[in-house]
Amino acid sequence: MPFDSSHKRSLVPKKAGRFSLPGGVRVIVVNAEGSKQNGVALAALLAENKARFRPLVALICEADGPNGAHDRLQHGLENAVDAKGKPLGIEVFRNAAGKTHGEREVAVAVMRRRKGSGTFTTEQLTPNTNADHSQWEGDGQDRWVGIFTDTFWGKSYAFYSLHAPTGMWKGGTPVDNVQSRNWRKIGRAKLNVLLRQSASAVQVVGGDLNEQDNSHQGGTRAWGSRHGLTAVVSGLGWLLTNRALKSSQEIPLARNVSDHKTAILADLPLLRAPKPPPPPKPADPYAKTTHDGKTVDCLTDAALLEAERRLGYPLTIVQGSYNRGGVSQSAGTHDGGGAVDLSPWDWEKKVRVMRAVGFAAWHRPAIRGVWAEHIHCILIGNQKLSPAAAAQVVDYRNHRDGLAGHGPDNTWHPNPIPTFKMPKDYQPK
Repeated sequence: MPFDSSHKRSLVPKKAGRFSLPGGVRVIVVNAEGSKQNGVALAALLAENKARFRPLVALICEADGPNGAHDRLQHGLENAVDAKGKPLGIEVFRNAAGKTHGEREVAVAVMRRRKGSGTFTTEQLTPNTNADHSQWEGDGQDRWVGIFTDTFWGKSYAFYSLHAPTGMWKGGTPVDNVQSRNWRKIGRAKLNVLLRQSASAVQVVGGDLNEQDNSHQGGTRAWGSRHGLTAVVSGLGWLLTNRALKSSQEIPLARNVSDHKTAILADLPLLRAPKPPPPPKPADPYAKTTHDGKTVDCLTDAALLEAERRLGYPLTIVQGSYNRGGVSQSAGTHDGGGAVDLSPWDWEKKVRVMRAVGFAAWHRPAIRGVWAEHIHCILIGNQKLSPAAAAQVVDYRNHRDGLAGHGPDNTWHPNPIPTFKMPKDYQPK
């Protein structure tokens, strides 16, 4: 019978309103099973439903009619012409390992303005036993998935053409023994791995999954949900995708296309790459923040982060900055910015690294009744230093100890003495 597009039934309502720009991808999921099917009729169906500005990808399974149906289908698609005799240019990708029986046959047909650089691979989901057709639900025929990947409109797509055994995601099949359950479990595991490998792409899974939408609670739809896939169902045909569909509908199939009554036609919207967020504004070097729970300014925080990167471990801060009157023994050096006291563990390495980053740093041994052992650090070039801290920087440059007696400091100093500059991409936590 002739194909009649007037019988299309919407599955997902089209959005009314403003005109949308061309783009996106159109998908057809069709089971090509039947004694009368041929590629010419299927090519006419694809051509009739090809959108002008969108590539069309057909996920085809079960081309298992008599007399070399798989080869006849491919030949008919690849050699189809329009009413003016112009080739339709349909590219066909099929499972070369599935020629012995159509149940194993999965294919992808693509219509677009120019041939692309897409790739097609196959994966065997269940073992090949060449058993009788009546046993296919259990230990009968092997099942395959065909994976077509390509880039449309600058976005990666992964299409999975699948013919699944009954009960692929839940038992209750006519042949339901330990062996068949194990094989279905293996098939699910393989498919799960494949989906995870293409998780960053637009994923479309389609084919004859041998399950009515309401036949197995917790079956195909629940499996898809675990992978972020939403489903559209027509009979035993399923389309699952990780993107919202623009529209989808059932289309009737003529007997020379399939002995299944309907196929699924769906539109994926144009997916533009999201605009990158504007870069954050540069941090104010003298805005207050915290490091290890102590108050410092952003410039000092950035310098401490660099020191931690070089040391390979986090710093423990005993006293921070802007701590006016907090510790009388500090003699005002912590009243402003740029001043920190560190725990003394690994002090030799810490002092060396802090000086290399741009701090005036000294190890202070414990003085009974005055202070506990610590490392005293002043960030050179910090514009918020207290007068007492600024005077210590002068002492440091003169190889003095920064104490009231201005004693000599004969330990290592970098040459030249660096001034730390806050990285442009620094942002406080």
